[in-house]
Parts: sequence; C-alpha cells; structure tokens
Amino acid sequence: AGDVVTSRVAGRIAQADPGEFAAAIRDVLDQAADPWAVRAAVRDFTWPANAAALHSHLAELVARGR
Repeated sequence: AGDVVTSRVAGRIAQADPGEFAAAIRDVLDQAADPWAVRAAVRDFTWPANAAALHSHLAELVARGR
C-alpha cells in the first residue's frame, strides 16, 4: 500500500485494528483536501494504466504456472 499511498493527500495506511482504522477514517474526513493536490496524487491511476498493470501481473503469474 505504501507505493500507492505516498502522501497524506493520497490517504492513510492503517493497521488491521478497528480503532486504528476508525482513526484513519476520521483523519481523512477532518482533512480539508486541496482538489489540485488530490488530482496530482491520483494522476497516474487511470483505468488504462491499472488495466495494463493487472494484465502484466496476471500474465506473469500464468507464465510461471501459478
């Protein structure tokens, strides 16, 4: 997740603990997000880019016989 959530604008990473998860959600909701900063943070996460990455990953698994 750390390769995707690279800044506080992109979100939060929480441990598998209900209290931490709730705190992370509260933190996101309390943040006044700058729309331009959010746009910059997600610029590379397009449907075509994600589909290509998933295809590459799955093709590699098939090639390795997994």
